[in-house]
Amino acid sequence: MKTFNSILKNVVFKLLEYSLNSASKEQGLSKLKVDLKKIIPNLNGQYSSFKIDSGYLINKIRSQHAFQVSLAQNAISLLGDKKIKKPTLVDIGDSSGAHLLYLNALTKERGLRTISVNLDPIAIEKIKKKDLRQSNLELKNFIVIQILMVNQIFFYNMRW
Repeated sequence: MKTFNSILKNVVFKLLEYSLNSASKEQGLSKLKVDLKKIIPNLNGQYSSFKIDSGYLINKIRSQHAFQVSLAQNAISLLGDKKIKKPTLVDIGDSSGAHLLYLNALTKERGLRTISVNLDPIAIEKIKKKDLRQSNLELKNFIVIQILMVNQIFFYNMRW
């Protein structure tokens, strides 16, 4: 029975990986996944709450990062070249600084200023090790900023 469960688990995870790769390809994110891997080859230490311990999890996280970074790139492109010369990008609830590293590398010519905001001391240490600017705002400010960011993203989505 244990062998059957093991085989079934392997088949399910292969199907899940196939699905992730198909979705990435369909959404035009395959190249971005490769580019992000060049920027951060090893995802260990990305999260404080769980360990990335399988090929499926690596693929899932890279797919998720590619999707999130593509959304940020689209938002940055809405700014245009002349409106804001050097915009500030704030990542609220940043777990390790990965998204800011991605966006800094992918938009060098744009010249982003980036700030990472988090209340978790472990996340703050990870971000500091990557030499990123960080802030641990008071909780009341953090909640207000988070709400404003969610509304802004919702607004952008409504325009499309």
